[in-house]
Amino acid sequence: SALGLRARHADVCIVARPTRTDRDSAQAILEAALFESGRPIIIVPPEWKGGAIGQHVLAAWKPTREAARAFGDADDFFTQAKRVSVVTVDAKPSRRFGEQPGGDIAAHIAFHGATADLFNLDSGGRSETDTILNQALVVGADLVVMGGYGRSRMSEFIFGGVTRSMLNGVQVPLFMAH
Repeated sequence: SALGLRARHADVCIVARPTRTDRDSAQAILEAALFESGRPIIIVPPEWKGGAIGQHVLAAWKPTREAARAFGDADDFFTQAKRVSVVTVDAKPSRRFGEQPGGDIAAHIAFHGATADLFNLDSGGRSETDTILNQALVVGADLVVMGGYGRSRMSEFIFGGVTRSMLNGVQVPLFMAH
């Protein structure tokens, strides 16, 4: 919780993704930063080689409070990026997603001065995480933005979820807010 308190006075908190050898303590640090700070975090995977981030941002959109928060916090990344790819997975026109899934958030990003390409992806039987990670590779994203833990931590722990899967599989820095 001390990290959460300190992170409240920063624009963003950068943490290393937990590895197998330090999983428990690193997971506790990551969750404290995400849940206690009220600020976004950037999770850096151990295999990341460094370099600039934010040139091509992949924005994984689902119309949730957590995603809206992450996207709002990531505005500076969106406006400074050379390219933003907004991605939805298996989203169909509905009251929740709108007439064109992802269209409203892509328009919102464009309103702030960024160019956003929209990709409404069909998972084709893959997991949502695998679909997002594959698209990040295809478009050459150097940063992924998404909301974190839309379901309770206990539910994610028992049933799994996109947040946990992304934390385990993403190859580039992951910008997340809750």
